[in-house]
Amino acid sequence: IIINKEIDRKMVHNSSCIRSNFNRYFKDIDIKTAFISKGGSIFIELTSQETAKEVSTKWKKAFFSGESNPVVGTKCTILNELKKSILVKDVPTDISVSDITKALPASINQDNVKTTRFVKKDGTQLTTVKIDLHEAKDVDVCLEQGILIDNRKLTRIEKYEPRQRVIQCYNCFKFGHVAKLCNQEHQTCQLCSENHSPDECHMQKIKCRNCNSDQHYATSRDCNTYKKVKEALLARSL
Repeated sequence: IIINKEIDRKMVHNSSCIRSNFNRYFKDIDIKTAFISKGGSIFIELTSQETAKEVSTKWKKAFFSGESNPVVGTKCTILNELKKSILVKDVPTDISVSDITKALPASINQDNVKTTRFVKKDGTQLTTVKIDLHEAKDVDVCLEQGILIDNRKLTRIEKYEPRQRVIQCYNCFKFGHVAKLCNQEHQTCQLCSENHSPDECHMQKIKCRNCNSDQHYATSRDCNTYKKVKEALLARSL
C-alpha cells in the first residue's frame, strides 16, 4: 500500500517508527517492509493482497496525520490499483470533475470512476486532474483517444506512477528516512561503518553498514539490502 497526503513527519522518522504507528491502528496485521520515499509517501508491504484490501477499507484519514479530526488527512491506496489511474494535465479550472467523468470515452464504465482535481493547501484549484478508472485497459483507451469535452480535446494524459525512489539517510546510512529526521546522534562512516565521518576514515578495509559486505560501501547499488528495498518499492502487484 502507499500512504500519502498530509502525513505527520514526526510519525515516520524511520521504518521502525512507521511500523510502531501502523500497529497502533492495526494491531493484528504484520508488515514485511515499510519505507518513506523522497517524495514523502509511505510504502508498506503487507503479507497478502487480502490484507492490503482490509487495511485500505478500514483506513481513516486521521491515521498518520497527527490530528484527531483532520480536514484533509491521509489516504491509503493499494499499489496495484494505481495501474488503473491516469493524470490529465492542462485541464481548465472552469471544467468540473463531473463533466470530465462524463466526457470519458464511451467504452469506459463510469460507475466506478473517481475524478479528483489537485488543489493547493490554500484551496487554489490546479490544472491537473487524477482519474481512477475501473480497469487497467481503460488507461490505454484514454491514452489513445484522449478526452473530448466542450469541443476541447484533452491530450496531455499519462499513467499515474507514484514516486518510488529509495531514500537513504546520509547520517547513519540506513534506509527509510532522511538525515534531518535521523535519531542517531553520531555520524556513521559510509566507508567502514564505524562512528566517524568519511573524511576522518583511516580504515584499511571497507564494510557496508547495511549488509556487512566487505566488497562495497554503504551507498553502493550492489548492496543486497538496497536491492531488497528497491524491490519492495517496485512491487506493484502485491
